[in-house]
Amino acid sequence: MNNGGWRVTVPVPRELVKTIGKTRLKRSLDTHSQAEAERRKHAVVAEFLSMIEAARQGRLPKAAVTGMLISTES
Repeated sequence: MNNGGWRVTVPVPRELVKTIGKTRLKRSLDTHSQAEAERRKHAVVAEFLSMIEAARQGRLPKAAVTGMLISTES
């Protein structure tokens, strides 16, 4: 939870950090309800994992991570 709202974070595998340009993918779930966050997180995690797989296969467009709340924390 961040600032009273829930968010999801997925770490980027070390070998893909350079490709993706970030160590963690994060997105707000736009809710303060834990129950609603539990329902929403699965779609976001699936999207992030899809993005990581695309990077692994060399087909991640640079624009894919533009505009996302992304952390460079290790």
